[in-house]
Amino acid sequence: MSMVTICIRFRSGEEHVIEVQVGSNLLLEAVQRSIPIPFRCTRGNCGKCLVRITEGLEQTSGITTAEVQKMDPGQIEQGYRLACQTDVFGNVKVDIESS
Repeated sequence: MSMVTICIRFRSGEEHVIEVQVGSNLLLEAVQRSIPIPFRCTRGNCGKCLVRITEGLEQTSGITTAEVQKMDPGQIEQGYRLACQTDVFGNVKVDIESS
């Protein structure tokens, strides 16, 4: 099984590097490892798990309808995603903006 690396950085400077299987969901993998990405629903309804993909955006699944409804086009252009809607197919770096 192929593995990819996700680097998750918090505003505080705290950083987590995890290895996951190709196609894994960003939020679920973080939660399983007790990495505190804020979330409420896991379905794209609450918008709480907003993250910014700073490297490797092209290595993630496509923007979903839920994301289009929760974010403005400027956020999407800047690489923002909902972690619960994002599957990872290659190495990515993720910034968590919320505290």
